Amino acid sequence: NMLLFNVPCVIGVCTMHHMLQKVYMEQYQIRQQLEHLVVHDQLTKVNNRNKLKELSNIRGEMVAFSDIDVSMLLIDIDFFKQVNDEFGHEAGDVVLAHLAKTMKESVRVTDYVIRWGGEEFLIILPGCATEQALLIAEKLRKKVEESDNGVCPITISVGVAKHPGGDYHTTIKKADEALYMAKKAGRNNTALYEEK
Repeated sequence: NMLLFNVPCVIGVCTMHHMLQKVYMEQYQIRQQLEHLVVHDQLTKVNNRNKLKELSNIRGEMVAFSDIDVSMLLIDIDFFKQVNDEFGHEAGDVVLAHLAKTMKESVRVTDYVIRWGGEEFLIILPGCATEQALLIAEKLRKKVEESDNGVCPITISVGVAKHPGGDYHTTIKKADEALYMAKKAGRNNTALYEEK
């Protein structure tokens, strides 16, 4: 009688354990997906601005890279408004997604490609001195100029700045100034921020 009573109990406990495990796995997967969505841009599949918050403390210091060289590239598609006006916004989205894919393929696994806004992207290069960052920026610029995105030829302008530590906003502002210089020089250019 005891044996007949125990068998259904064991089966019940095993079934309950299996169900709880399944629920836990589903919740874990949903949580992983939500965490991914929080730091990734849906269109381009690269990181969004929230990634910077994840990499830095409340003062904007990227503490994960405190003991190594860090460079930043700020990238803008030249005359992107014309792409949207001539080919439509869906075609513009194709161009943006292709550029993001090209950037991801052109940098190291340890680098961060971030959609900064609109047609602007930020690349964080940990362990990368300014000279090497310039080479990466120039290689990327040429690759974009020569690549086929399926819509129309595009070029990019790139501003490069060294991150000396402190608030990352300051370095992005310097990279933005360098980007302005690259555009002022005729676009399809790379420029380095020089300390004044």
